[in-house]
Amino acid sequence: MDKMKRTNWKSLIAADVKSQILPAWKNPLTSFKDHRIVAPLNLQHEFQAIERNNRITGFRRSRLDYIAHLILSHMKKDLNYFSTLRMDYMRNVVPQAGDYMDVLIRNGLVDRRGYSTGRNSQLYKFKGTVRLGFRMLTDQDLCRRKEKVYEALRKRNSKKYPYLNKWIRQVKIDRNGAMSQVMRSFNASTEPINKAEIKKTHRIGQIERIASGDLYIKYSQTERRLHTNVTNLASELLPYIHIDGNSFVEIDIRNSQPFFVISLFNPTPEIEQLIDDYLGEGLTSYIRSLEAIEREDVQKYISLVTSGKFYEYMAEVFRENGIPVTDRKEVKVEIFRTCFFGSRNTYKFKDGEYDSARVFKKTFPTIFRLFYRIKEQDTNRLAVLLQRIESYTMLERVVSRFEAELPGLPILTRHDSLLIPKSGLLGNGKNLDKALDIFTTGVQDTTGVLPQGRMTKLRPK
Repeated sequence: MDKMKRTNWKSLIAADVKSQILPAWKNPLTSFKDHRIVAPLNLQHEFQAIERNNRITGFRRSRLDYIAHLILSHMKKDLNYFSTLRMDYMRNVVPQAGDYMDVLIRNGLVDRRGYSTGRNSQLYKFKGTVRLGFRMLTDQDLCRRKEKVYEALRKRNSKKYPYLNKWIRQVKIDRNGAMSQVMRSFNASTEPINKAEIKKTHRIGQIERIASGDLYIKYSQTERRLHTNVTNLASELLPYIHIDGNSFVEIDIRNSQPFFVISLFNPTPEIEQLIDDYLGEGLTSYIRSLEAIEREDVQKYISLVTSGKFYEYMAEVFRENGIPVTDRKEVKVEIFRTCFFGSRNTYKFKDGEYDSARVFKKTFPTIFRLFYRIKEQDTNRLAVLLQRIESYTMLERVVSRFEAELPGLPILTRHDSLLIPKSGLLGNGKNLDKALDIFTTGVQDTTGVLPQGRMTKLRPK
């Protein structure tokens, strides 16, 4: 990894957190960084009151701090920044974890909700705004149990993709640089303070999990995606991850979700098999009956997506129809919310909030009919189908090509994109060009469509 100028990020957050970094504590177990935990500094008065008035047998403040750390470091953006935690795992580290969690809930500090998937899992989130700092775990019994449980969890990680798993386990992060970036974004944010704070908390949790070696590798049987610390890592933190000092470039497809829709119109044998496995053979028969690939609106859609102009075109169409969108991001949100992944009957709603669904139906009637049929039994079926196509393309086809043509090259996946090192094993610019070619041809051979691939050099802001 190129040497970065060391940033005194403590000064950036001095006004917010006066004691972010405590002196490194050395113990026989491991180093300082492995047992640094995230702490809600603005709730220390409440924590002290719990400590004074607790009725938990053998209460230790370190246990309470660790439960708080789990809530703060496992937040998920797609769950409205709740953390999904399994009590049986927590009890392996803190035997009375349920009692500590109940105390936080009874004192009005934490919100708990049920979670429909994941046996014994529930959702937890601190109420209100949390100002973060860091504490050291000096409780050696707790540290030993934590290490033991983390090692057990690592052994339970998905073994489905050993080549990718090997590299995920080697990922490190420039903690100071990443933390400085988070604080720069927080200080420059124009969002309401509570929203900016929760984003900051989420990203600090992501940093700390990687820095402490809390790496997870999970394979979802539903959408067949591989989930790791890297797949959902905030984009602004990507420049700070590395393997053996080598930072990364990212290769992806422009308009990736709209692109994978194209593979439905005239499916290759591989895509047809994916469709049949998930939705049955009836859908591919329906697609053939539509003769979608010959339709004018479908041809227009393909041209816009493969040229990378789809969102810009839709922005113009939305504005012409009185739908206010100001930038590309807003267009994407609107399309996914109502056209791609909204209810199949959204276009019928009279509320002006759903005008974009009616505009999409008018602009691309054949594609709308296909979406309508796919979502006949469940609104979520289109999203899952596209994710299955994406994951098969990336994990089964593109990665295998890299293994064959650039063996030994570290690869990290981010669902619809890949991260590869910009130096080290990759070497010179010719190999960068070769990597982009491997990526785009791998996608084309699977989907039948040549994507507009792009390579982004990840640089700290």
